[in-house]
Amino acid sequence: MIAQEIINNKTYLGSGPYSSKSLTEIINMLFKDEKILLVASGSMETNGCIAITDKRVIFFAKNWLASSSKSINLTSVTSSNVQGMFGFSKIIVDAAGDKMTVTHMLTSDAETIKSKIDEAKYNLENVSSSSTPSEADELIKFADLLSKGLITEDEYNTKKKEILGL
Repeated sequence: MIAQEIINNKTYLGSGPYSSKSLTEIINMLFKDEKILLVASGSMETNGCIAITDKRVIFFAKNWLASSSKSINLTSVTSSNVQGMFGFSKIIVDAAGDKMTVTHMLTSDAETIKSKIDEAKYNLENVSSSSTPSEADELIKFADLLSKGLITEDEYNTKKKEILGL
């Protein structure tokens, strides 16, 4: 149902045989308060979907052999670039020590994705500092406490479930 709403609301670019399956999986990966801004078909070795949310860039692909996913927090994105010619392109999202390259896209879709990443990153960085921390920020904080030995694994898992509403 949500996948169809995304397609109907024109936050979805393109189509493909694997895209609806991947889109459903991306929706299942979202944090409780995370909102999808744009979704498009693409490929990272296998066909799937790239989604821009208000917090992350997510790629998910699923075929009959396996599934794969990659997620980069917008706060980590250092650049996004479109490369290609003759109407087809790839988008490269660079983050601190990480990179996501999604290929087999129409150049217009890749340009739209780049613009949406830049816009979402700008909006995220310019949110009032008095706002409440995101779920991702809270999880990172507790993971850091766990890695420093300041909380136990059980305490971390309890907080994680509480933050994610599980």
